[in-house]
Amino acid sequence: MIFFRTFFSVILHYRNQSVIFLFLFLFFLISCDNKKGDDAKKNPTSSFAKRVSDEIRSAKNDKGRFHLEKELRRYYEKINDIPQWSDTGVFFSQVHALAGFLDTAAYCGLSPEEYHRDSIISFISAARNDTNHILPPSFWARADLLLTDATFRIMLHLNEGRLMPDSNSVLINPSKADSFFSQGMKRIFKDSNINISFLHLQPKFEGYRNLRDGISDFIRNMDTAEYTHLIFPFDSTHSEDSLKFISSLCERLKQSKIDLDDSKDLPDSALLADYIKAYQQKHGLQSDGKITTKLVRLLNTTDRYRLKRILVSLDRYKLLKEQLPETFVWVNLPFFELQAWDADTVAFRSNIICGKPKTPTPTLISQIKEIITYPTWTIPPSIIKTEVLPGIKRNAAYLSKKGYGLYDKQGKRIDPSTVDWNKYKKGIPYSVRQGSGDNNALGVIKFNFPNPHHVYLHDTNQRYLFKNSNKAMSHGCVRVEQWEQLARWIAFQDSIRAKPTDTLKYSADSITNWIAVKKKKWIPVKKPVPLFIQYITCEGRNGKIKIHEDMYDLDKKIIESMENSSLFNLIRS
Repeated sequence: MIFFRTFFSVILHYRNQSVIFLFLFLFFLISCDNKKGDDAKKNPTSSFAKRVSDEIRSAKNDKGRFHLEKELRRYYEKINDIPQWSDTGVFFSQVHALAGFLDTAAYCGLSPEEYHRDSIISFISAARNDTNHILPPSFWARADLLLTDATFRIMLHLNEGRLMPDSNSVLINPSKADSFFSQGMKRIFKDSNINISFLHLQPKFEGYRNLRDGISDFIRNMDTAEYTHLIFPFDSTHSEDSLKFISSLCERLKQSKIDLDDSKDLPDSALLADYIKAYQQKHGLQSDGKITTKLVRLLNTTDRYRLKRILVSLDRYKLLKEQLPETFVWVNLPFFELQAWDADTVAFRSNIICGKPKTPTPTLISQIKEIITYPTWTIPPSIIKTEVLPGIKRNAAYLSKKGYGLYDKQGKRIDPSTVDWNKYKKGIPYSVRQGSGDNNALGVIKFNFPNPHHVYLHDTNQRYLFKNSNKAMSHGCVRVEQWEQLARWIAFQDSIRAKPTDTLKYSADSITNWIAVKKKKWIPVKKPVPLFIQYITCEGRNGKIKIHEDMYDLDKKIIESMENSSLFNLIRS
């Protein structure tokens, strides 16, 4: 009778469907546990913990209930199914701390509903109302498993994010996974603050911290309204697709407070252009009434969408996995910026020019191993295919006008006029090389690092392009405005990290001298400098978040792939 009074008082107090469902489930458990309770009275040596352990042993094999079933099963088998979160019918303080963390999980880029939040709150409520200790061991067992499962997933997402390839995840290696989760659980029950335990799992890089710390302000001030998302481009040859797009566009314009004539189902092309012009004028855009990629991109860029991009950027930092070294070069493509880091400090920054959307600069991790002054440029096969070969076919003097030389596999220079270019479609059996000099596309210096993409850092013979706001203009290599500063910094790092027995064949001054006399020089870097070329579109500065253009649409592709997932749904409608 006491249980029924508790049960119905809780039902009346909590009207959330998931809470009601949980209490109905508990009622079923208690009914099923009556016989077990009678058995326990007959056997007083059967402790509460022992009975919970027995329930855990059977419940941990439930299929589909938990996110990380295999890892959960191995963890409890290793600890002999001992309950972790409660004792003698009382939850430990860590349970309430976990619930508190989930209340603000969005500020760490996590969606609370992905970690059994409603169920955890329901378990806590049921335990709080269980003043007569009638909740059965099966309740505590299932609560234990669910709390551990939620914690495991939080740990994984804080450490790896949601973009980590399966082949790189700790989950691919059972021993690594077991160590990762067991150490995390030990830390949670050792530390007095669960937030500190979770902070330990996240990247230590300053860019990550600044971005994460700006999320709370962004969420507090964001427009949480839902807006119609436009799919563009659409198939204009199918009238159904065209009509569907126009209908969605009209709905989206209405949501932006553009007055549309509701007496018509769909406007004709002239009227639609007027509606678009009204929107463009409202937002300070060129008023041409045309449906363009730029227009659709703007209409789709809501605060909810911006938040998803922030979360993608957070997770991109986690893809690095390991702690960044003390000294390294960091290139962030959407920022058009290179940073030289030394001992947690940015030694200097430089503007960069990176690949066009059609020839994007790849993300990679490597090491700068050599510097070349007054380099030659061997043109990559991709550029030969798309530019050089068509250029030669248009004009036989193309190579000479560009200052390019043609060479066979033995390195012998070939006269272009002796080659039948019409028989080549996609490539040629020759190399094309531009000699060193002030007109060389690489400028006066080149920084080499191992990579399969034939890209490198270098100077340029078009330094005026650094003034452009859009600096995505190269074939894929990264042009560095402050190339001289980068060269001197690498030389300095090489000298201070050299062992007494090392012999350096160059210095910052010698590089300057070689360039002054226009001397081609190959310079091996004794201590290679780690290099990170990354694509992270959002940055935090002074507690605010700045969002850069998704120039390669990489964020867009990730968000669209997760469109039906709740992983990025931090804000409830």
